[in-house]
Amino acid sequence: MESLIKEESVILSDEDSFFGLVGEHKRTLYGIAYSYLRSEADALEMVQEATCRAWVKRKSLKDEGRFTPWLSLTFKITNYPSPILEEHSIRIR
Repeated sequence: MESLIKEESVILSDEDSFFGLVGEHKRTLYGIAYSYLRSEADALEMVQEATCRAWVKRKSLKDEGRFTPWLSLTFKITNYPSPILEEHSIRIR
C-alpha cells in the first residue's frame, strides 16, 4: 500500500503525468464551466485557469487517492476575480 501511495505522489509531482490525469476529467470540467458560462471560448478559458490553479496547488492534496474530488473542488473555487466570471455576472458555489 505504501508503494502505491509513493507511485501516486510521483505521478502528481510529474507535470506530464499530472496533466494526463487532469485530461481524463477535462470533459466533465468543460461541461460544468459551459453550464455556467454558455460560451465555448469562455468555458475553455475557465478550464485552463482551473487546471493551472490545480497544478500550483497540487501540494495541498493530502490523499492522492482523492484526486478527483480535490480537482473538482479546486475547479469550483476558481471564482477569484476573473474577467470571464465578471462579464457573465457569475459566482460559482
